[in-house]
Amino acid sequence: MTSRIIFLSLVVSLSLQVHGSQSGIVWAQEHLPPFLAESTGDQVNVRAGQSANFEKLCQLSKGEEVVVFSKEYSWYKIQLPPSAKSFVSKDYVQFLGQNAGGVTATDVNIRAGAGIHHTILGQLAKGEQIYIQEEFDEWYRIEPLSESYGWVSQELLTFKSKDISSYQMLPPRSFVDEPISEPILLADEQNPSEEIMNAVDNVAEDFIKAESKGIITVVGFVEPYEDEGTDGIYFKIVAGGQPVCYIQGTNHMLGRFVHQKVSVDGTVNQKLLSKYSQPVVVVLKIRLIL
Repeated sequence: MTSRIIFLSLVVSLSLQVHGSQSGIVWAQEHLPPFLAESTGDQVNVRAGQSANFEKLCQLSKGEEVVVFSKEYSWYKIQLPPSAKSFVSKDYVQFLGQNAGGVTATDVNIRAGAGIHHTILGQLAKGEQIYIQEEFDEWYRIEPLSESYGWVSQELLTFKSKDISSYQMLPPRSFVDEPISEPILLADEQNPSEEIMNAVDNVAEDFIKAESKGIITVVGFVEPYEDEGTDGIYFKIVAGGQPVCYIQGTNHMLGRFVHQKVSVDGTVNQKLLSKYSQPVVVVLKIRLIL
């Protein structure tokens, strides 16, 4: 009798162990990243690294959703919420107007604060587009990018769903079709060259104003360029029913102004001067005219 009890006890014990082990495996599989999680409390810190010693990037409110991409030690790696701090040095950004900027160098660091002593959160490629939220002395605070990540202590997040489609993801990183280069100045920095002004017909003369240091200002409507993609040109400026110039810049940003009246400051691309019937302007600044 005693032996039968012992045998049954062993069977029950083994059954519980196997069932428990299988449940653990199923739980682990269900919770493999990426998955949707939510904050278990108020003012939950998102940090720049896997330690409380790293900079605080933002805070999550109770029940706020985030996407978890991996786990290291007792910390979850999450996509940064839009409120998180991200900074880039002005030295590597060309301001394009409308709070947009283009990156002018390779491997530009995104940092957790306005200074080189802050933690690196990621890197930007030349030609990549950023959106500026605030301006500091030598730094821009930018909108976090889709590949920007922070860290939250595991105990402060709880699993919610494997379906992350309901989460409002940050927009993907965007690149111009050709990397941004240094602005191409006119041959004479003080006054436009005769060659350039000769390329501007009588209609365009009414809408193009030559400024000092090789900068010209163009006023007109942004319209798609029919042969889009050629030489990286996707848009043109039209005034009086006629094309005034073609424009080069961050195409994702320029596309916001299609069919809108704008004022464009830029420099003439001399390399393309003889190729087009109107000058090609490298956009430095664009402003909407209401």
